[in-house]
Amino acid sequence: MAEVLLRLSRYGAVETLYVSGELDLASAPVLERTVAGALDGQGGEFRLDLSGVTFMDSSGSKALMRVHNQVEAFGRHLVVLSPAPVVQSVLEVLGLNRVMDVRPAPDGVRAS
Repeated sequence: MAEVLLRLSRYGAVETLYVSGELDLASAPVLERTVAGALDGQGGEFRLDLSGVTFMDSSGSKALMRVHNQVEAFGRHLVVLSPAPVVQSVLEVLGLNRVMDVRPAPDGVRAS
């Protein structure tokens, strides 16, 4: 069974959740619970770095939409950072890249 690894980083008011591994039926609920636990009353961006995701199925894409809706309901803004090519393809095919704020890694910066 594949795993997803999650690491939350806070820098001032910006929180970034680094996701690596496979985002699928088994790991999608873990992502959703982690984001729910990380959200608090502060505003601003909540970043999801997907550069380390090696596989994402429909369960993973549904989880991303639920996370997006959850973050936005909290009055915050979800930013999907550095999606790996496999994730970018899924986002584009499903049109989620037009719904979510998806940004590439800044020039010269490699995601952790």
